[in-house]
Amino acid sequence: MTHFTQIFVGGRGRVYALDKLSGRQIWEVLLKDGFFKTGNDLVSLLETSDRLYAFSYGTLYRLKKETGDIEWKAHIPHLKHHVGLIAVDGYSNSIDVGLGCDGDSGGDGDGGDGGE
Repeated sequence: MTHFTQIFVGGRGRVYALDKLSGRQIWEVLLKDGFFKTGNDLVSLLETSDRLYAFSYGTLYRLKKETGDIEWKAHIPHLKHHVGLIAVDGYSNSIDVGLGCDGDSGGDGDGGDGGE
């Protein structure tokens, strides 16, 4: 199994791979090119042990982590103007915001006033 030393950043329809130790850019890929780009250019990313998945402009992409090469893409027209969350092989890029609860608040977990 290959040990990857990259960190990935996505935005404005692009994905970047940076070296974790130096911050040096390793590669960059433009997910959608052409003059008529419509849709949401926010990039959702999900990293698995061997691949990187990116969602932007209503399209899901599978990328090679080493090079950024696009292996395949799947258009999802109903999500063209929306942010997409990705789940694969037990991994998910959904965000757990915790709603301000840190587990040590002393409350009883019912969302009320702590049982008083």
